[in-house]
Amino acid sequence: MKKVIIIASLVLSIVTANANVEKTYKSKVEKATVYLQGAQLFHGADVSLPAGSSDVVIEGVSPSLDQQSLQASGKGNFTIIDVHFNVKYPEEVIETPKKTATKYLKLMKAYEDSLGEMDFLIMANADKKTQFDIVKNLLLSNRLIKGEFKRDSLSILKDAMDYLRIRLANINAELLKVRREANKLSKENIRITERYNELQELANKVDENPEPKAQEPIYQVVVSVVTDIAVQGKININYFVANASWNPEYELKANNINSQIQFVQKANVQQTTGIDWSDVKMTLSSGNPSLNNNKPELTSFYLNFYQPYRNISTNETLKAMPKMASSGYDAVMEDAKDYSAVTYSNNLSNAGNASNFTIAVENRTRVDYTIDLKYSIPTDGKSHQVAINKKDINAIFEYYAAPKLDNDAFLIAKITDWENLNILPGNARIYFDGSFVGKTFINVNNADDTLALSLGRDNNIDVTRTKLKQKTKNLVASNDKIITETFTIVVRNNKQSTTNIDVEDMLPLSNNENIEIKIIEVDGAKYNETTGSAVWNVNVKPHESKKITYSYEVRFPRDKALSGM
Repeated sequence: MKKVIIIASLVLSIVTANANVEKTYKSKVEKATVYLQGAQLFHGADVSLPAGSSDVVIEGVSPSLDQQSLQASGKGNFTIIDVHFNVKYPEEVIETPKKTATKYLKLMKAYEDSLGEMDFLIMANADKKTQFDIVKNLLLSNRLIKGEFKRDSLSILKDAMDYLRIRLANINAELLKVRREANKLSKENIRITERYNELQELANKVDENPEPKAQEPIYQVVVSVVTDIAVQGKININYFVANASWNPEYELKANNINSQIQFVQKANVQQTTGIDWSDVKMTLSSGNPSLNNNKPELTSFYLNFYQPYRNISTNETLKAMPKMASSGYDAVMEDAKDYSAVTYSNNLSNAGNASNFTIAVENRTRVDYTIDLKYSIPTDGKSHQVAINKKDINAIFEYYAAPKLDNDAFLIAKITDWENLNILPGNARIYFDGSFVGKTFINVNNADDTLALSLGRDNNIDVTRTKLKQKTKNLVASNDKIITETFTIVVRNNKQSTTNIDVEDMLPLSNNENIEIKIIEVDGAKYNETTGSAVWNVNVKPHESKKITYSYEVRFPRDKALSGM
């Protein structure tokens, strides 16, 4: 009898030791790395863990998290052995009786959606099992394994059997996981189905019976841990969500052409992740985890003679169509690396203090802005402005005009060390001399050593371009004719100070050997023979006008019509 008691006690202690203790913690977003499309969200929970195995349930996560990106880490003397996403459907709360089936029907609709999702999960699980069964059957039916090749040596057969043993062990282990998952899905499907049937029965009884109050699903991340002794620690989780983004926006402020430009960087952040971000430390990144990160592969192409059109059959058309290359999804996880299942030290480190300024870190593929202030971004899909940085930068102010396209002069600010600003292409609002001038677009993709920013029009400078009477001359000794074109550009300065302005126009070019163009006069312009650009740097005193004259002639066959004049 004593032996029976001892054995029973041992069995009870083993069962108790192996039983998982589940503890639930509420958590909010502590940090977010927001990409141009998508975001990496970070949660944390201070935990108290008993000795043995425990399931730490963290609630308050986004329902739209990417489960493949889910990772966990921690601080404390424990080991993380698993992390997964879970949806909990709480029991309904009984409300005051009402003679209506409306709430039952709403609940039934929610459970119908859950049953539909459950069907997809069961089908996916069945597909996994089918795949492993096929691989297992192929291995077992291999002729080498069956010994059907008489010439096979004993060593070859031994190697084949060793390979079969290893592969079958791996496949059987995966099949065991699939069967456990199928069993869990089946139980959950039965539970949801039974509850749906109960609601249907209640909906059919429109009487004085109490009605259940619909409860929202609870989205959880379950972190399985194990420890030898009871410990205190912290568990951190992070995951990627696609429905968040940010776009840059700028403000350019200058008092006059002799002052510095106040360059203000801002960001418009929006998210619909299903959870509010309250007092969140943010990093804005120019990376995009949604993009395919595989390098492009060039393929050979061949030149051939042009073939006249002919009607071909559908089969020939399909054969001639190029095959499309497939692309995969490679998420950027640099902000969430090194979160594997490892044992963490008991030496807990303190968080560092935020810097007084936004820190812009330029990586090989992106720029990250670490914001020193905490922001709250609700899950409403609206744009919420976040301040990134503000700097006073030196600029060279110049005026520019292209009277062929526009008679106004534009004030241009040229910035030389613009690469140090770590800016992205985006819209900018311009303020000059205390007034809002307008909007422009900063395109750093086409900038060289100097970034030219347009600060708007200056109505105190008038630039007019006039075409004088065209001269035409037919040559007697040949079948050609010559047309001479002359233009004048007048710059009028109505300002109280001397103004320096670059005036640009385009002279024609020829890519036809029968069309000859000869430049007669450019009036001191800097002329580019390759592009046809002519630039005059004009210095105009207050209330003074200066005139530019240029001309060219075009020689071509008289029986041809010339276009572009």
